[in-house]
Amino acid sequence: MTAAQIIPSTSGKFQKVYAGSINSDNDIVNPATEDKQDDIIDAIGGNLMVQGRHLTSTSNSTTTPLAGDGVYTGTGEIIAAYQATHISIVTDVDSAVNGLEIQYSQDNTNWDNVETHTVIGGKPEQIVSPHNGLYFRLKFTNGSVAQSYLRVQVMHHGMPIGNKLERIDGDIQDNHMVQSVRALLAGKGSNGSYYNVETNRDNSIKTSVVERDVFENLITTSRENQVSVNFFEDTPENLVTVTTSSTGTATASGGLALFSTGTGTTAFAKGVTTQSTRYLGFEVYSMFTAAFTTPTNADSYQRIGIYDTTNGFFIGFEGTSFGATHRNNTSDEIIAQASFSEDLLDGGVSSKFTSNGSPVVLDKTKLNIYRVRFAWLGGGPVFFDVLSPDGNWVTFHKIRYPNTSALASLTSPNLPITADVSKTSSDATDLIIRSGCWTAGSTSNLEDLAATITDSSLAQKVRAVLSAKKPNGTYANISSTTGGNLKVSVEEFESQVVEQISLYPVGTGSNGSVTLTSADTAYSIPATPPTASYVMNGVNNSGYDIYIGYANSNSNGTLIKDGQPFEAALGASQSLYTYTAQAGISVSYTTKEIN
Repeated sequence: MTAAQIIPSTSGKFQKVYAGSINSDNDIVNPATEDKQDDIIDAIGGNLMVQGRHLTSTSNSTTTPLAGDGVYTGTGEIIAAYQATHISIVTDVDSAVNGLEIQYSQDNTNWDNVETHTVIGGKPEQIVSPHNGLYFRLKFTNGSVAQSYLRVQVMHHGMPIGNKLERIDGDIQDNHMVQSVRALLAGKGSNGSYYNVETNRDNSIKTSVVERDVFENLITTSRENQVSVNFFEDTPENLVTVTTSSTGTATASGGLALFSTGTGTTAFAKGVTTQSTRYLGFEVYSMFTAAFTTPTNADSYQRIGIYDTTNGFFIGFEGTSFGATHRNNTSDEIIAQASFSEDLLDGGVSSKFTSNGSPVVLDKTKLNIYRVRFAWLGGGPVFFDVLSPDGNWVTFHKIRYPNTSALASLTSPNLPITADVSKTSSDATDLIIRSGCWTAGSTSNLEDLAATITDSSLAQKVRAVLSAKKPNGTYANISSTTGGNLKVSVEEFESQVVEQISLYPVGTGSNGSVTLTSADTAYSIPATPPTASYVMNGVNNSGYDIYIGYANSNSNGTLIKDGQPFEAALGASQSLYTYTAQAGISVSYTTKEIN
């Protein structure tokens, strides 16, 4: 079998074209000299382009495990005869962040083009790298833990490595090679400009609905607080129920509450909200800030969370160990940080607790925002979250309660928020929990109709305007008094008595009438009032609306519609005045003195 070969000279120009042969070892040889391809490459400085050929690099492959923070650096080699490099690597522990470096150089001295990857322990990496220089070198930096094994193989390929071909009905496996495509999605905004589409923390496309509750329901509205405490507003004693002993205190400073044991040998300080959450069949959540003190004694604790003396969930230090706790019917299950199920918060390369995209260690002595949320129903899952410096919620531990117990996870899910610091043996360290705000509630805004409302209950502010239809068919806004009360006046009634007087007239009575000779003119009614206190009543049977008032005026009277009765209690010699828009009508009345 023969193959065409092109040999460039050291000056870079093509020098010779000849037909080569493939020997029994599958090597391409010069038929005139029987030199193998590798010998020809060495003879002319490696500048041979061979189609269909590959080379396993012994200069950049290794199987020697590295110590903690150890470094392997390969040897630079010319790769002009090849078009892509395939790196296969597997080890049992995590590399350093971006610990795998695929380096390219133009002069075998300055490695200017570097492609980096982070290798996760126990997960084989398969990387195909198109060439980006004349020389190639591989560098690997291990993480802090010594390796038990390391297997690195580098192969240079003479032909480009394209996409993997597979049957349409074939299974796609995690270890299949695929072509990595990096692209940006952009959309047109309402203002006509284009914006890149972002992703959520779970790498899904970000939409207007970005979060799910514990039940995996989309959260389409804000969570509804049932408990809310802001410590910048007042001292803890005026906001929560505080108990202390010995040198323990609860104070406010710089917008924060400080629950402190003081330096006494034994002391505690505890704060509990006066309100508790009310379970409504939806997710229950709590959020709070906390900064802890580094403890020095096992006979101490620092706790904060949604819990009481019987049930709940909290985080903090139990002795000198940081973790999360599940309390059920006074029994505590403590999960140490090293046993967190989702994220150890230790700065490991796989941690989602990141700052500027890089994993960082959770500093418990600094203020962080924590969240505990659970779906009760007697046995729902529980999530412990912390907000990363990059602004993403990171679930660091889950209690997967379903299918694990015949007992309820809590004997009651209605819980307050509590902060508690305590030490019970000789220890001069002042244990302090610092916190700025506590909130708790539900993803439902429903409320029991029989729920008790107190001054501490939270309510949504509603601003509205009351409007009413006037007799002429138009609408008018209802006013308020200067004191903020709803303004009410009695101006008109249909077939009702204007005023019911609970008096018993037993004196002299008389009947009478008054003629309203001119329109819009006030006339005294009765024309001659009694000389003793009396009651006057009547019915407007004039066929027209009239107005009656105490003032001798043709304005601001009380409207008495046609057919409507009227009644008034008056003092001796006092009269009312009536007027109308129609001239010549008559208004009848009766009077009865009051003895």
